[in-house]
This record gives sequence, structure tokens and C-alpha cells, in this order.
Amino acid sequence: MSSIERHHDIDWLRTIAVWLLIPLHTASIYLAGEEIYVIRSDERSLLTDLTAVFLNTWQMPLLILLAGLGTYYALKKRDAKAFMKERFYRLFVPLVTGTLVCVPPMIYCQRLQDGSFNGNFFSFYPEFFQGIHPQGNFTYGHLWFLFYLFVFAVLCLPLFTTVYRKHGDAISAWFTKIASRPGALLLLCIPFVIIEAALRVPFPGRQYFINDWANVTRFILLYNFGFYYAATPALRDAVYRQRRIWLSVAVVGTIAITIVAELELLIPKKALLPPLRYSPGFMFIVGIYGGPIMWSYLLAILGYARQYLDFDHAILRRFVPIALPFYVIH
Repeated sequence: MSSIERHHDIDWLRTIAVWLLIPLHTASIYLAGEEIYVIRSDERSLLTDLTAVFLNTWQMPLLILLAGLGTYYALKKRDAKAFMKERFYRLFVPLVTGTLVCVPPMIYCQRLQDGSFNGNFFSFYPEFFQGIHPQGNFTYGHLWFLFYLFVFAVLCLPLFTTVYRKHGDAISAWFTKIASRPGALLLLCIPFVIIEAALRVPFPGRQYFINDWANVTRFILLYNFGFYYAATPALRDAVYRQRRIWLSVAVVGTIAITIVAELELLIPKKALLPPLRYSPGFMFIVGIYGGPIMWSYLLAILGYARQYLDFDHAILRRFVPIALPFYVIH
């Protein structure tokens, strides 16, 4: 992206979202659940619950959306072949390297904790390739994000290079028409409501791509929206102008779903939905309301970032080039 086209608010959002992985994954250690996270604690805390749930609502969706936005600018500078070459070295190579170097110590610590292995790390390393996690040991762990982005880049490239070049003006005009009506962009959350309601219970999500269809479908939609958000100035302007609407909807929705969630935990259950502590009925309700809440947060964050974060700083100049390595080793 050239310096003329660089949007510092987007750089800040990407930077802050990556930084917040630290408190998110720290809080997630204390979430109840069966084999969701590599290292777990039996201690429970309302504060860590709320922190993890709040950040999970919008953090990774935001990073996916920003990746789609970055794809738009990347394709302005290079053709499809050069783009895929860049994605291969930027995403696939760190994915493979990180899986072989960074993930095994995590699984080793998990097996020490659950008592299924008691040797040293070097004797465990060959065991890392035995079976698929969580029953086995092999996994790309937190690097699922890189795998998903690489797959999305491959799948969506024809849409971005062929469909958009032929029908881009019509698509941007459609977004512009919707954005011109106050609050109408909230209607774009309908696909997320359908996805969550239909797929979240049968596919609660482990980020293994296969059998993670609730996350895959909503993420690929966000990836595409990020692309068209960057391509449509009128859409960006509308998101900014109506930022108070998005924030109001997000806050009210969060309060409501938090109350329902905490009440749900007080109800005795004979069977919970693996690997979660919530019942299937509650997960269906979360799907119905979670889509609009996530969408409202994303729009609010984009709008307020443009207002308060569109400035350059030495922090950005230092961190943006190392954001990906930071993610891999965090």
C-alpha cells in the first residue's frame, strides 16, 4: 500500500487487535470448557469470563475483515500471480514454520498438565505428529488464522480479480445505496444471523476448517466485506457518520446477552453442548443475537477508529512490520 493510500486508523485497529490477543488468550485459560484451549485452569472468574466473551465477539472477526480490506489494496499493486506468491510467503510459510516450531511446546505443556505424557520435550516432539488434536497431538493451534486467510485468498481471488473488475461499480453502488439510509447497514447482519442459527449448534467451532462451517462461512463473508469496504468510499463515510447507531446497538445487545448468559450458567443441566458449557438451546439464542452484536461492534469500531485513530505514530512504524511474527509467537 502506498503512503498516499495508507489509512492509519486501519493500521491502529490491526495493531490493537493483535495486542489484545494477549489478554484474550490469558482470560481464555479460565473459561470452562472441554479441550477448547491448550492450557486450562479449574479456577473460574466472572471478570475473565466477560473479558474473553467480549473480545471473542469482535476481535478475530475484525482481523478477518481487515485482512479482506488489505487484500483490496494488495491487488491494486500487483496482479493475481504476484498476489498469490506474496500470500504464500506471507501466510503459508509462517503457518508451516510456526506449526513445526511454535505449536509443539504448547501441546507438550498440555500433555504434561493432563498427565498423558511425562518425558522431556525432545522425546515428545515425535509424538506431536501422532493423531489430530484434541484426541491426538498434531494441530496448527492458534495459527488457524493464517490457514484460514490463505484459503480465503485462494477461494476469493477469482471473485476479486474477475467479478469485481466486471461488476465492481454495480456492487459499490449497491453498498452505497444501502449505506445512504440511516441504520440500514444493520440489515447486512442477516446472513450472520442465518449462519449462526443454522450452523453454530452442529458446528460449535474448533478452527479446524473441516467441521467448522459456522466460523468458515461468517469469516469468508467478513473477508469479502472488508474488500468492498475498502473499495467503496461512500460505504466508509456512512459507517463513520452513523457510528453512534452502531455503538448503541452493540452496547444494548451486549448487556442483554450477558444477562441471559450468566442466568444460563445458574440453570442445572443434564447435558451440555461439547465442547462448551452452554446448552444447545442457548447457543441457538446466541446465534440469533450474536450476529447483530458482532456486526454492530465491527461497524462501530471502524467508525470510531476513523474519528480518533487516523494519525501516524512511531508505534505504528515499529509494530506494523512485525505484526505477523508477533501473532505467530504470541
